[in-house]
Amino acid sequence: MKLLVYTYYPFFDKHLGGGVQTWLRNLLDYINRNYEDVELTVLCPDSSEYPFPVDIRVLHEINDLESDYLEPRDIFASHQIIRNAVDDSDVVWLIDRMLPFSVNKPCLLSLNAICYRNEITA
Repeated sequence: MKLLVYTYYPFFDKHLGGGVQTWLRNLLDYINRNYEDVELTVLCPDSSEYPFPVDIRVLHEINDLESDYLEPRDIFASHQIIRNAVDDSDVVWLIDRMLPFSVNKPCLLSLNAICYRNEITA
């Protein structure tokens, strides 16, 4: 089974900025080690801050589509990359964000935002 994981943040190898990123990295490591019939691909925005994993396929070619300003050609290019990755997968796992368009693949949306009491009351 080909599993596409779609995230809105860069998926680095060692530098993980928050709880969701650490949780996802640990879970994907577990799947990668224990389920040979699952082929993982992570689709995320590009960044050159830190290295990406080498044990999991990471496509870091898209723009964050919720950026304040993107050129139409950048939006179109990101949509094409997303569509090609979805077409090449069996299941799409969405982390905290929906795809920018409908697809005819099974999709699982995980809402993983961690809210602290002071954020909720603010």
